Amino acid sequence: MKNDNNNSKNIRRICKENGISFNDVAKQMHITPRKLDEFDINPGNMNIFQVNKISTILNCSIDNIVFGTRKASIDISFLKEKDLLKVLLLLGNEEMNNKRIIKKLIDSDEIIDKNYENVGKRIRYVRTNVLGYSQTELSNFFGVSRTSVEFWEQNYNLSKITNIISLSILSCISLDYFLKDSYSLEISSYNLDEKLYDVLTEIVEYFRDCYEKE
Repeated sequence: MKNDNNNSKNIRRICKENGISFNDVAKQMHITPRKLDEFDINPGNMNIFQVNKISTILNCSIDNIVFGTRKASIDISFLKEKDLLKVLLLLGNEEMNNKRIIKKLIDSDEIIDKNYENVGKRIRYVRTNVLGYSQTELSNFFGVSRTSVEFWEQNYNLSKITNIISLSILSCISLDYFLKDSYSLEISSYNLDEKLYDVLTEIVEYFRDCYEKE
């Protein structure tokens, strides 16, 4: 994996690419251009409502706003649990070959439910089903109390998206999945090099084709 994206000034870049005035975006947000510039430099200071509104105004993903990613996220919401595990294992170790992956498969035909009600439930889902962490383990990673993680999963103490950004990076799951009700479980293209992105896309499409033939 790589980390070449610059998190700052993505809003200005997207405005320029789309022919939208930066000041007009600030006006639609009911904030000053200076405040929008502060968000552009440190997107973690935005709250969930603000980052969603900017995403809507600019017609782009939250991943693009925060991480600067231009490639589409990879939809994995339809994968059966055993196939989802294959993909997640690849994310954990891009050198892992198919034989090693298959040895770790579990025998399950469950389909991942992509219709969650809120951010907290999605945080809990990623913690338990993608990362396999307890609340204590995740709290240790963030350097916060276990109670803080419990509060996040109950939609408390989420006034800023800083911790959700960190969770997205840790889990490789798109910010849009956490913050937009309409988005399904997707792998973020942030931090994926070209080779791994192509491999993951090919594997996911292979599974999609297999399901359609069932």
